[in-house]
Amino acid sequence: MKPDPAEQFELLRRRYAAQIGERVAAIIASWHYLEQSQWERAAGMETRQLAYKLAGSAAMFGFADLGAIAREIDIGLKEWLEHASHSPRQPATI
Repeated sequence: MKPDPAEQFELLRRRYAAQIGERVAAIIASWHYLEQSQWERAAGMETRQLAYKLAGSAAMFGFADLGAIAREIDIGLKEWLEHASHSPRQPATI
């Protein structure tokens, strides 16, 4: 008998939900490091990658609001990174 796809997805969703706190904490810690590093490009890229991953996966598992917020962080950091070499302007704090 094949496993029920709906049950498998629900199991994956629960595992994902259990990790949300860690994912959000990682983004916050990375953002704080970005601030402390005086907006070092590499730190911005790392923070953006974390937000990008969360934005892409959160909605898929039923956390659309969280995904939307992560996407805003991702887009803001993407724009900042594209212009970081031209301007020392910092993105808004979270």
